[in-house]
Amino acid sequence: MLFQACGLPQVWRHQAQWRILDTSFDLGRQFLSVWRAWQQDPDRPRLLHYCAIEAAPFFAEDLVANTQALPGLEGLAVQLAAQCFGLLPGFHRIALDDGRVLLTLCIGDLLPMLRALSFSADGLFLTHWRSGHGIDAAQTPTLKALARCCQRGTRFAMTAISASPQSAQPTPLALAALTQCGFILTPTAVSAPDPMAAPGLQGAFMPTWALRRRHTAAAPLKAGHCVVIGAGLAGAAVANRLAQRGWQVRVLDAAERPAEGASALPAGLLAPQVSPDDGVPSRLSRCGVRTTLQLASRLLRQGHDWQPSGVLEHRISGNTGLPASWSSGPALAQASRAWSHAATPEQLKAARLPATTSALWHPQAAWIKPAALVAALLQHPNIRFEGGRCAASLQSQDSQWSVMDAQGQRMAQAPLVIVAAAHGSQTLLAQLPEAAVPTLQALRGQV
Repeated sequence: MLFQACGLPQVWRHQAQWRILDTSFDLGRQFLSVWRAWQQDPDRPRLLHYCAIEAAPFFAEDLVANTQALPGLEGLAVQLAAQCFGLLPGFHRIALDDGRVLLTLCIGDLLPMLRALSFSADGLFLTHWRSGHGIDAAQTPTLKALARCCQRGTRFAMTAISASPQSAQPTPLALAALTQCGFILTPTAVSAPDPMAAPGLQGAFMPTWALRRRHTAAAPLKAGHCVVIGAGLAGAAVANRLAQRGWQVRVLDAAERPAEGASALPAGLLAPQVSPDDGVPSRLSRCGVRTTLQLASRLLRQGHDWQPSGVLEHRISGNTGLPASWSSGPALAQASRAWSHAATPEQLKAARLPATTSALWHPQAAWIKPAALVAALLQHPNIRFEGGRCAASLQSQDSQWSVMDAQGQRMAQAPLVIVAAAHGSQTLLAQLPEAAVPTLQALRGQV
């Protein structure tokens, strides 16, 4: 199978993380097998990040039904299916196994998705490459986009779906295109799990030229120690993700306890933003809702710290604002209803609103106690919180950042410092060289 053809599990052992790019999710056939292999390997990487592309939205029930042909994967499929709601075109991040397995699902056509990706793969699965709906090895633009997601030495494996195994073999033109884009083939055939699949090929990304890339994913920093300034929602969230990746994190805050600023509000609302054009803020809000729901279900007490209650939004403008694209087909319509739809008469009545009111119902919405979420995020063995530590300035010397107090005394030092101090961030960053400081704009409390 593709898994062994990419040298797994041997090559990922004792690695901090391993990243796989799959050009066809295919209802999770390869992903579930990789996830199970990761669970069974005592020397597995701390973090597994699997990125997969699928042309069109699919539904959770189809994913579970598909595992009937994959014995031993039913339990994992059920866990995955619980997170596979509202898969509209775009990018979706799903966290599994306590956040140690990340699945990035890209719903859309292959080439645009590849061009939009910022990903550096350790392994590459190329499937359906002669089937007409996936990668065609003769399509140089697609191969160039794939190459941009690889690093030197990235292993790849290819299988093909075809009625005739002979017709599925790569043509001389396809082989030339692979070589032109830096992919070197090895003669070993790859066995394919699908009965309609022909034996494929394997190889590695080994270009003969120096790689010069202006826009690509940076290689992950080697885990070390770092400082986070600010213990609100933003600071706690970034500290937790760094700790999950093996970093030792010191969190400094001017208050004696975490979440004493805006995050001290007694309750917060978790709901997606809806706009007629379904623009970037709306899509980003759905990603945030999905991620926070995953965290809350894993870290908080339902009914006490949070509740996935759904939320009714009164659209006082008189327009629901639902994107027209959501009704362009039955699959999109069904996927979009998992996020937002016009409120029913019963829901309006329960909210004591007239039956003619313009309102939306957000099924994937909740109330949450921000301080409880902050506290849960900071409860990681790699995180040390220090209250009453007011950062006044930052100094850089010899690849190290020093966090100074108002008396000019150094409170902490690390090669990496993350500033998440709300309005205080502007003061800290204003002292740095102008070229190194991004333009910041204060907004109302919103994460």
